[in-house]
Amino acid sequence: MNKIDITQEVFEKYCYSATNCNNHVYEAVVPQLETTQENLFGTLGLYAIDEPSAIEKRLITTAICVKAYADTIPHLDLVLTDSGFGVVSTENITPASSERVNRLLKKLLDVYDDAFDAILSLLRRHEEWYDSDIAKGYFSTFFWSAEYFRRKAFPEIYRRDCAKYQPLVTMAEARIRDIIGDELVDELLACIRHNDITAHQTQVIQLIHSIISAEICDMHSADIHPLVQTLLRFLDTMIDSFPTYKASSAYQARKSGKFENKKENGAYFFG
Repeated sequence: MNKIDITQEVFEKYCYSATNCNNHVYEAVVPQLETTQENLFGTLGLYAIDEPSAIEKRLITTAICVKAYADTIPHLDLVLTDSGFGVVSTENITPASSERVNRLLKKLLDVYDDAFDAILSLLRRHEEWYDSDIAKGYFSTFFWSAEYFRRKAFPEIYRRDCAKYQPLVTMAEARIRDIIGDELVDELLACIRHNDITAHQTQVIQLIHSIISAEICDMHSADIHPLVQTLLRFLDTMIDSFPTYKASSAYQARKSGKFENKKENGAYFFG
């Protein structure tokens, strides 16, 4: 994918609050646009994409513009005008209140986070991308997008807020691996990364999301245990749809009665 040329017209299209009677805001943001674009391309591995779609280009442009604007704002004295925010040019103009500027900054970062997640989702259609190390890094977890935190646990969360919950997610996913096996978990994550998920896999993934969310929300083990049992019952009922799981040591241990879900067992899961 080639770099995107972001003119003042393009920038103001995606950052309409920066539209005013002059180009002061755009000129202030220009130095950051190149840095932001370079970082985004490197972080997401966008150079590997052969033919980005129109919506991918739009989302990438959105992400670059709003992030560059957000990163520049702390260095500007902004004033609120009739058409948007401008840069204070004389001592006789009072800068916009910190409350207004902070609201603007939060909105820009919210848009950036959502655009980032949407780009990740769309990149899964590219064969040249979805088996890259970068793709595998992002899709090494069932909670790869803030959407799942919002849907299941925290309605107001955005991508930049998710890191503090990642240790809990990692621990919950490790326990899930102990119960249903590495083979099935790795297969499900690969299917998510390839955006090629069957109806039965979707049901398993949704149950896993519910279990992880319950753990994040610090629910009592008595409330989480039924979710785990529901997951296992579903896998048992649909076992022919999950040959990887059927052949796994985790399944064989359960069926042979050798697996015991006890606290002293490293695979102990939620009571």
